[in-house]
Amino acid sequence: MSEQLQEEDIKKQLSIRKVLVPVVIGLLAAGYMLYSSLTAVRYEPSDTGSYEWVDADGDGKVAFNVDEEFRISEDGSYDRITYRDTLRKIDWTGTAMFFFFLAIVCLVIRVGGYIIRLRVLSSKQFSWRQCFDIVLLWEFASALTPSVVGGSAVAIYFLNREGMNLGKSTAIVMVTAMMDEIFYVSMVPLIMIFVGVHGLFPENWEQTLFGMTLTAEGLFWVGYLFTFTLLMILVYAVLINPRAFRYVLIKLFSLPFLRKWRYRIVAWGNDL
Repeated sequence: MSEQLQEEDIKKQLSIRKVLVPVVIGLLAAGYMLYSSLTAVRYEPSDTGSYEWVDADGDGKVAFNVDEEFRISEDGSYDRITYRDTLRKIDWTGTAMFFFFLAIVCLVIRVGGYIIRLRVLSSKQFSWRQCFDIVLLWEFASALTPSVVGGSAVAIYFLNREGMNLGKSTAIVMVTAMMDEIFYVSMVPLIMIFVGVHGLFPENWEQTLFGMTLTAEGLFWVGYLFTFTLLMILVYAVLINPRAFRYVLIKLFSLPFLRKWRYRIVAWGNDL
């Protein structure tokens, strides 16, 4: 099978319908989560509150989002509110508007940096307008879905649609992911040094993960270790030994239940 036919077959596998499915699911999930967050009830300490804490479960801890933990009282010290109520209380002064505008400026600078990065990584194969369109679609998909499901897939798809071969498209997405992870992995120790650890994590917060009870700090370090491991894999696959990475993929897709996709992986590995 010729390389052109292989490329066409791969493009069919990356149809717009398949790429948009996780985006649509993410959009619906994001809308539901936003609505749930805005309407979720919580209790906050207040000097003129109408509710008092009764410790219904007897654990000695205040559960601020559990109605059973509070009851109406004339001498209460808690108020029952939603995030929608909090938004309504925002006083849009000149200072607030200035910092809101500053946040927009920072966002524009961030997107501009992504556009420049894509143009450099693509060796100016794409025009500024193409880079702008791809970055916005990439950011939109990443905001709605996990990057391993939606954002990266959309990026690879549109890079490929703009004329870049699949291997180079994948390599660019991997490099951008690697650069993002390098920034994160590098900044965390600096923040720990200059800010400290104690003020970064909530106290009395625990979460069970795979049968282990972790504090907020412990859960953070588990995530950090995962990110660091992922970064090492990306560095090895992209910078140190891409041939070995290609070899591992080809061997993996030589397994009986994956063999029918093997020739596509070979073509992708050659481009990479």
